[in-house]
Amino acid sequence: PVPGPAPRTALASLGSASLARPLLVELSLAWCYEATDAWLEVLGAALPSLRALNLSRCSQVTDRGLRALRALSTLETLDLTCLRRVTDAGVKHGVANLPRLRSLSLAACAGLTANGVRALARAGLPLERANLSRLKLNPSPRTFTDNMPVADDHGEMADGVVGLLMPLRHRLTFLDLSFTVPAVTDAGIRRLGCFVELRSLNLRGSHTGLTGQGCAALGRLARQLSTMDVSEGWLTQASPVQALPPVGLNPIEVRDEAFALATGGASEPVDVDKAVLGAFAAFPCLQSLLLEGCQGITGFGIRSLSRAVQLTTLSIAKTEDITDKVLEEGLTHMTRLTCLNLQACEAITDQGVASLTTLHSLVMLNLAHCINVTMEAATMLGDQLPALTSIDTSGCSRRCDRLKAKPT
Repeated sequence: PVPGPAPRTALASLGSASLARPLLVELSLAWCYEATDAWLEVLGAALPSLRALNLSRCSQVTDRGLRALRALSTLETLDLTCLRRVTDAGVKHGVANLPRLRSLSLAACAGLTANGVRALARAGLPLERANLSRLKLNPSPRTFTDNMPVADDHGEMADGVVGLLMPLRHRLTFLDLSFTVPAVTDAGIRRLGCFVELRSLNLRGSHTGLTGQGCAALGRLARQLSTMDVSEGWLTQASPVQALPPVGLNPIEVRDEAFALATGGASEPVDVDKAVLGAFAAFPCLQSLLLEGCQGITGFGIRSLSRAVQLTTLSIAKTEDITDKVLEEGLTHMTRLTCLNLQACEAITDQGVASLTTLHSLVMLNLAHCINVTMEAATMLGDQLPALTSIDTSGCSRRCDRLKAKPT
């Protein structure tokens, strides 16, 4: 935070310090509760070369402050995480007028609606990285804002927020939609294939269920994808009667409805993970896959991932269906893995851990809170895998945390 006993004094300090450093290119005011719109009105003149600005959790900043940012014509990176007083007007008249903006975080900005995201996407910015996590982008009410009627979002958001972002489909390389409402449907996942430059995609807790068809369609087009997070969801089968879920439900409600349709109301997940994970295996550049808390994973599904020739990082933490059998039938074939997260997979025992001795490239292993795994099994595995330098066994039976020293 900028030093100073009071906002007025701090603002003066900011101005004088900046004039002494006219080439300052990065500034972080994160968690600075004294930062106000008045501070931001100074930045344009004081820091003409600023390229990166972090305003996350500056709780006093409003739309007025964002409008003042238009003077920062060289700004490329902007973090507005948790600015709860910011609305669509601030995005439309401030952020959308930054001609060089490449990276933006609007995570948890509670005042935003679909209108703000739409204005941003249509502004023609060279945006490459967008963090829209934890937004509740329910369809906007039919009211008037800035003397212009609010658009009807219901059709545009039928596949989640993806429809709003289509103008950015040829630019975005990083997209975070984790825990965003409305959830991304299977149709939305297919549509994400149009984002041909996408390299990192986060749909944690914000998709209605993964199908083999949807994931395959994504992989055929978005061939640059190297990192995917689809944790906390279902693996489901495509259903000819599956209708688009009502817009406005939260991710859990939408996901449960889609799962009921896809499984015919069955209480247990349908064994469709082989199709879904097999589709992921066909992604030519996939290096990291997070499936934490996903339901319906079997050993055969995990085994199909062994065809992912670039996959080096896999997380299946907090997954009830991960058992010794799954490890023996699936993971033992994934010899390219360097990082494996099995945290809180409570069904795993020493027998399953012993089967991992085929993973000769493994460097990091997380067994934290695997309550049926003993320290002896982890120690034995570490002795048999010379590349393994880090094992987390916190919360295991007869706990004795151990970090194997890397050989010199």
